[in-house]
Amino acid sequence: MSIASAAGRATVLKRIIEIGIDLTLRDAWEKSPSFYAAGNGHKEGIEILHDAGIRVNDGSLHEAAREGHFEIVELLLANGHRADFPSSLHTYEDVGITALEELCLFSAPGEDLNEWKKKLHSCIKQLLPSKGTDVGKSGGKTLLHFALQNSNPLPVTRAILEFPAVWENLNHPVHLYRDSEGYFYSPTKYVEYFVTSASPEVQAQLISLLHANKCDDKFYAHTVQQPAGAVGLPDDIALAVDKQNRADHAHAEEIKRQKEIAERKRAIEAEDYERQIATDKERHELIMRQQREQEASERDIAERKHNMMRSQAQKMERERQTALAEENRIRLQAAREEAAHRQEMREREQAAELNHKRSIAQQEYQALEQKMAMEQRIISEREHAGQVEARRVSEMLEKRKQTAHYEAQQRAASYNNNGY
Repeated sequence: MSIASAAGRATVLKRIIEIGIDLTLRDAWEKSPSFYAAGNGHKEGIEILHDAGIRVNDGSLHEAAREGHFEIVELLLANGHRADFPSSLHTYEDVGITALEELCLFSAPGEDLNEWKKKLHSCIKQLLPSKGTDVGKSGGKTLLHFALQNSNPLPVTRAILEFPAVWENLNHPVHLYRDSEGYFYSPTKYVEYFVTSASPEVQAQLISLLHANKCDDKFYAHTVQQPAGAVGLPDDIALAVDKQNRADHAHAEEIKRQKEIAERKRAIEAEDYERQIATDKERHELIMRQQREQEASERDIAERKHNMMRSQAQKMERERQTALAEENRIRLQAAREEAAHRQEMREREQAAELNHKRSIAQQEYQALEQKMAMEQRIISEREHAGQVEARRVSEMLEKRKQTAHYEAQQRAASYNNNGY
């Protein structure tokens, strides 16, 4: 039966019905004979099947509408097929769609474009509800959205926009598409965001066509949080968004003020910290400089003290050497003088030994006095080099003086005793 219906074999189809074939039978794809007859434009076959009592709402109306068979569409509607029936054999994204939605989504112009437009217009006129806001939705989309999704969307969209029920309600909420995130799109924004298979030129032409039919741009969410590029918000949402924006602005200003206060506080703290670091650094440098100056001063004092002590020691050593040299010279001179006197006394000993001896004693005494005076002067000079050395020399001179005096007395006594 399906083959006869698809081929338009009316005689064969009548014979099959006459022999009592079950009219409810469908093929492996759940498609009825009417389905095939409607899709291939066989009006007579449709009439035969419906006269035999075939079931309605089997997708036949969808097939006829898509292919532009307006007479069959009229016949099917007259025989009880419903224009709003969602066929499970005609789906979009797993959702059954109506005959008009099938037409908008899949109808394609043939070789004769004008003839196709006439057929399309006639089909739409029969399937479109008289009240434009009564158009149903399948998967959240109306017939307009399906027309925009057509592989050749411009002619189909132009065709449905010829009907006042469509273009008069372009801005009605029924034609707003809501996506999974809860954003609402007018037909123009639907083209911009979802008709991505079309070229940019076709997209621009579709948007221009919709604008020409007074379609407003709308893209928004039903919350105060709006997506980027939101436009055409309803008054209540716009008021709520404006209120939220003012609140957000006030909050942002408060955050900005608090941030500025915090930044100024951080800047002041950083400045105080830097100042404290600079002060500590200056104090440390001052302490280190004072310490270096003190160390340098101590080194200078120690060096000067060392130099002074070395100079004093050198001076004392020179004075000691000078005193010793002078002492040796005096001793040598005294020894020479004493030897000379002794020689003179020995030469004159026989003639006037006593006188000579007295003279010699006197001379020795004078020499000793000179020596003592010289030694006294040496002692005085040595007092600058050290008090201990002076006392030692003084004692030594004193002892020598006593010894000389004693020797002189002994010699004088000896001379007196010997009668010289």
